[in-house]
Amino acid sequence: MSDQLATIQPPEISTLSLIGRIVDSGITTENVSVVERMIALRREETAAENKAAFNRALFALKKEISGMDFYADKSAKTKSGAVAYTYCSESEISEKLEPVLFKHGFAMLFGQRQDGERITADITLIHESGHEEKREYTVTRGRSNDMKDATAVDASATTSAWRHLVI
Repeated sequence: MSDQLATIQPPEISTLSLIGRIVDSGITTENVSVVERMIALRREETAAENKAAFNRALFALKKEISGMDFYADKSAKTKSGAVAYTYCSESEISEKLEPVLFKHGFAMLFGQRQDGERITADITLIHESGHEEKREYTVTRGRSNDMKDATAVDASATTSAWRHLVI
């Protein structure tokens, strides 16, 4: 005979199982509001679980990104050949980031808008759990010059805003 006592685990009661019990017992006019409230509660629980999963994954993602190098290895030169500025292209940043994003269950959607002299880039970071967060960054549009026409100035402003959001 064993001296060990069996541990009895109480059944786990979830909001979903409670909803099932109510529905199985028959929906009446008296318990309709209870069912509606239970469904709303389940939605809130799911949203909180998804946000927690998003936050855990974002923390791990940020930790990994912090050790990555994004080199400004391209340069734009003036007519005289002097380096005006250096940069790392958006596509090069994306090539480095996308595998890390996917590894942690993320994908990004990008958008932009212009309001007068201000350009705003926005990113929606979507997690596989279903939670998403949107961020935006606004910069002032520059002026065209010998090195950049109006289109290049707009693209540069958008890229600058995009970099601030992504890295």
